[in-house]
Amino acid sequence: MKQKHWQILIILFLSILLSVNTLTGQAEVGDQQQSPRLSVFDITIENDYIYVVGSAINYAGSLLSGSLDLSAGMKDIYVLKMQKDGTSVFQALIGGSNDDEAFGVAVRQGVVYVLGETWSDDFPGAPGNAGESDAVVFALAADGSQILWSRRLGGSDQDAGRAMKLQNDSLYLTGITWSQNMMTGAAKGDADGFLARLDLTGDLKWLRVFGGRALDAPFDLAVSGQAVWVNGQTFSNNFGTGAKGGGDIFAARFGLDGNQQFVGLYGGREEEIGFGIASGDDGTLFLLGATQSPGLPGAIGEYSGKFDALMMSISADGTLLNSTYLGGSEIEYAYAVELLADGNLLVAGVTGSPQFPLGFETVVNSFGGNDAFLAHLQADGQVVSTWLKGSTADDRATGLVTLEEGVWVLGKFPEGVLPFADFVLAGDLPNLALPVNPLPTPTATLGLTATPLPTETPIPTATATLAPGVEVPTVTATQSQHITGTVIYETEENVKISATPEVLASKHVEDQKSEATPVPVPDQPKENNDVKTLIQVLLGLVIAIAIIVIFIWNKSKKTLT
Repeated sequence: MKQKHWQILIILFLSILLSVNTLTGQAEVGDQQQSPRLSVFDITIENDYIYVVGSAINYAGSLLSGSLDLSAGMKDIYVLKMQKDGTSVFQALIGGSNDDEAFGVAVRQGVVYVLGETWSDDFPGAPGNAGESDAVVFALAADGSQILWSRRLGGSDQDAGRAMKLQNDSLYLTGITWSQNMMTGAAKGDADGFLARLDLTGDLKWLRVFGGRALDAPFDLAVSGQAVWVNGQTFSNNFGTGAKGGGDIFAARFGLDGNQQFVGLYGGREEEIGFGIASGDDGTLFLLGATQSPGLPGAIGEYSGKFDALMMSISADGTLLNSTYLGGSEIEYAYAVELLADGNLLVAGVTGSPQFPLGFETVVNSFGGNDAFLAHLQADGQVVSTWLKGSTADDRATGLVTLEEGVWVLGKFPEGVLPFADFVLAGDLPNLALPVNPLPTPTATLGLTATPLPTETPIPTATATLAPGVEVPTVTATQSQHITGTVIYETEENVKISATPEVLASKHVEDQKSEATPVPVPDQPKENNDVKTLIQVLLGLVIAIAIIVIFIWNKSKKTLT
């Protein structure tokens, strides 16, 4: 009898233990699960179609029916083709078993060329891994059905592609490398920029590594005539001639053969960062970014504190022509610029200020939180008009394309129809010289027989880039030996964090251009793990109580007997 009692007690203990383990297991799974989210980083247009690239987390279940799904990890590259009205044509998820992201996109006859970063050693079409992470570039068929080719660029450390432009039959792409052996004998310092040219079949024509002894981080590039210009931020005091402050905006010019011709550093005594670049028909370059420096030479507007958005124009030989502050009492960044039909500019960025921009006759009021801004500027830097777009939530603009009907603004718009983009009608942007829709060009759908290229990245035998060129006169300042500026960035939980540039320069922190916070996808069904856990716990308790009742009943029955 005593043995049977012990057996019942053991069953009771196991039942309770099962309930507790179920509760713990469900809590752990719940912590690891994430709802589908999108982060978008680049946008372009061809004919009547808009193309967007970025990254997606747990998004496979949210794809349109029939979409290409080559996802294998939690974070994959996301590609969207949509009509000018925002209607999706196709989506694609592409990635390996680790994290993958896309930062640049170009299109030719419907074929989508995508540049980004992969941590996966099983990336579709380009397996293997040169180091911790590699830059990756691939071509997606015009109908979105398959990858035509993929290839990696990298060394033994971390490497990432950041921006790409298509000119004639060549892809020019830039990014950052932490690898000392991405190109034999070419490493300059802690982190360097790289510039590469590929043909449209993915064949690497040349690769260059450039920079100074500290951190050099490219963010964008432009092809102008016979030159390729790369824009970004440098902390090196031997890149170009004469650093201006803790971090400077750089513009580096290369020939179409990849030979470095010139490096200009631009800024003041404090911190600057360059995010975007565009070239005019006359060879003028327009640089976009942010500054903490008051008193830039000949600047239009006024420095308002913290980080102000900044637009600079330079001549084809690198001479600084003008600068414009676009700021308020809080933090502003300018991310993208598009040239208009009349030679003026449309600048996109983000402001956290209650009123924007200060220092001009017309000031607009915030909707609340951060807002996306559009600024209409003349080529000489004078401000024509400014508009804020957004809601009481945090919004931002990181890219744009102009149409005859209006402007598609890329970024973050949580309360909009699309959480990652907003369309602004031409009627809401008076006096803006928007383009006339061009006649469509043929769209080719490449066949299934496209030959994949070798997936291993050869180490180029080209020599290192030439020495930096002439300094462009700006504010004279004493080089700071320690970076003390503070940058505000946001986590995925939208919590603002202050970090010194040394921290932001760490290879484990996303760059400033990636500041766009992943946006939860609306109207996605979410499993309620708490309810499931409660049901399972109650079920375990019911089983335990039933066993106790049976035990007591048996004992009572034997006592009566």
